[in-house]
Amino acid sequence: MARTQATAREVFPDRDAVSQVAAPSAALSSRGAHPVLVGVVLAVLASLVVWAVCEVFYWTSRAELGRKQAEPVNELLTSTQNREKDLLSRNQWVKQAEGRLRIPLERARDLVLAERRQAAQSVDAGAAQGAKPPRAEPGAIP
Repeated sequence: MARTQATAREVFPDRDAVSQVAAPSAALSSRGAHPVLVGVVLAVLASLVVWAVCEVFYWTSRAELGRKQAEPVNELLTSTQNREKDLLSRNQWVKQAEGRLRIPLERARDLVLAERRQAAQSVDAGAAQGAKPPRAEPGAIP
């Protein structure tokens, strides 16, 4: 009777090659690669990639900032801003017939604060004399 079954050594004379193909992790461990070392190498590589991306971002943003600072200022924007500053910094009649006047914001604030101080002093003086404070009109700003 002829032998029909071959042994593994006969079919695969280089048994180590078969085990390396079948189990690559076993091949790595047999070569001495340690999982911690692989993790450290991957962490270092990831850190280098992150650093490189940060550097590229830094240099491109610096270049963009330099380009924007070197660009000429839009003349329409500058003229519009100057016109608005002029309107807000001087007195001007809005409707003279109605007595409406445009004044600078700082001046309007000072006038309102002075008016409120004067009203508060008159209320305090009236309270000291025993008088009732004046009644506010409906819709008036307190």
